[in-house]
Amino acid sequence: MEATYKEYLQHLIEGNKMECHRVIKEGLERGLKIKNLYNQVFAPVMIHVGELWQKNQFTVAQEHLATAITQSVMSSLYYQLFHETQAKRKGKILLTCPGNELHEMGVRMLADLMEMDGWNVIYLGANMPSFSVMEMIEKEQPDIVGVSCTMSFNLKHAKELVEKIKERYENLPIMVGGMVFNIDPTLIKYVGGDHYGKTFDETLELLDKLNLNKIKHE
Repeated sequence: MEATYKEYLQHLIEGNKMECHRVIKEGLERGLKIKNLYNQVFAPVMIHVGELWQKNQFTVAQEHLATAITQSVMSSLYYQLFHETQAKRKGKILLTCPGNELHEMGVRMLADLMEMDGWNVIYLGANMPSFSVMEMIEKEQPDIVGVSCTMSFNLKHAKELVEKIKERYENLPIMVGGMVFNIDPTLIKYVGGDHYGKTFDETLELLDKLNLNKIKHE
């Protein structure tokens, strides 16, 4: 897996989409699991890309290209993802980013991993206005809502969204996550989140412990 990570990262830095697809395709042919590719290749690679951007060693255009390439590779795996998906459905979760938050890679990866883990996932993506999220909650009636925030200046939008959800759906659990909370977990209380998972695996384990689907139908 380490060799796959290094090779994928090198081609991603070069902006070589075709080679990135090849590396992952060959990894799957060698028997690598999609879950492990997400956890040990895609996630750490994109964290590294973000660090290069923060150090001014990567331009905004390069960061956007790297994101687009990885999204393309992930999309190409979607059909195969179902072969590793748990048959039993655990419940329904709505995942979103608050308004103005454009960084969605982490929560998109989580959405795919949650589907593999047996969840019915309603994934809304980046920069979602609060009123649109509320409309989808009303329509889909999820068991839990996940709000992802990466940049600290978007915390006010995350807080606003959480407050609106709690005002209308008092008993609906809200899970928060994203880089800003990983840096300072005390911000979870600031936005009003009920639950928090630092990593993909921690989040999936947390949701299993909550056993929301069982609680809802008791």
